[in-house]
Amino acid sequence: MVRRRFGLPLALVALTTALVIWGTVVEPQRLILRDEPVEVPAWPGTPLKVALVADLHAGAPFADVAKMREVAALVAAQAPDLVLMLGDYSINDIPGGTHVDPNEWASDFGAIAAPLGVFAVLGNHDWWNDTSSIRSALEAGGIRVLENMAVPLQSGAKTFWLVGIGDTFTGNDRVSQAFAAVPEGATVLAMSHGPDVTDQLADRASLVVAGHTHGGQIYIPFVSQALLNLRWRRGLYHPGGVPLYVTSGIGNSILPIRFGVPPEVVMLRVEPGP
Repeated sequence: MVRRRFGLPLALVALTTALVIWGTVVEPQRLILRDEPVEVPAWPGTPLKVALVADLHAGAPFADVAKMREVAALVAAQAPDLVLMLGDYSINDIPGGTHVDPNEWASDFGAIAAPLGVFAVLGNHDWWNDTSSIRSALEAGGIRVLENMAVPLQSGAKTFWLVGIGDTFTGNDRVSQAFAAVPEGATVLAMSHGPDVTDQLADRASLVVAGHTHGGQIYIPFVSQALLNLRWRRGLYHPGGVPLYVTSGIGNSILPIRFGVPPEVVMLRVEPGP
């Protein structure tokens, strides 16, 4: 009787402890690589390997300079054609967090030998912190910041446009400004910190990539979706017929925990589609 009385509570305590340790210590340190094919109608030129890096949140637990360099090394090892960094390089208050100077790691990403370059947009945490210092560190490290602007890039013998759009969550998105230089009918790869900007891109973008969601950060099937009400949590979607890829990113915010959504780097293989 005594064993029965205490057995279940002890088992629950043990299970809870194990889950907490997993979510706060084990899973945040797992770094996985996702290889994802995406077909884009009328994609010009040859298939493209695009690395997506989002939500580094340098300074959060298990997101020190060594971790940033580990991520950069993983990306470099994949020999991507293009590297896109999707914002939130910094962190606001988080238990166990500390300040990490982006100058200490930005050059590790800027040095990646991607033929088409390394580009970045800013996220909401970057706007909440020292925006100018973060941007300066990225650019000094060899990363080109595209905030509401576009550049033409070559895919084989064909041209596509890379458009960087400011963060929607903080009201820094200027879609018309971002597309001002883009010719009508051009193929467009649009990048922004959060996926909600896709609502404004139905007739403008050929492919959209974003982060911000952390995949929910704590993901319990059915429960998390109901509580968080995320339209686009992680993975490939086609809102309005436009391919949208959302990565769950690397770091944490608010709580130093990841559960069911390990840190990830995504290698997007962009291919011509029907």
